[in-house]
Amino acid sequence: GVVGAFIPLPLAVRVAVAIVVIAPLGLLLGALMPIGLATVAVLSPHDKQYIAWAWAVNGFFSVLSSILATMLSMTLGFQALQAIGMAVYAVGILALMRTPAPRHAR
Repeated sequence: GVVGAFIPLPLAVRVAVAIVVIAPLGLLLGALMPIGLATVAVLSPHDKQYIAWAWAVNGFFSVLSSILATMLSMTLGFQALQAIGMAVYAVGILALMRTPAPRHAR
């Protein structure tokens, strides 16, 4: 497999390959929170309160998801967990895409 092909290589090469493979996805997925916060800030007259709530919800679900991910991976397997994760991100992206465009930026 792919992993087996890299095992004999030096550690530095394996680390570099891991960064090249994982970094683009991490940057893409990591950009969704700031984009969502910026959207909430522009669309709402209560931007500070909604941003605080968004951070609180993000923190809550970050803790909950780490526990759930462990339990679900042990019961359903990693492929099912990956499919669930992709579905959750897809719902978030669709929700962001359905958010109305701001009439004016502040």
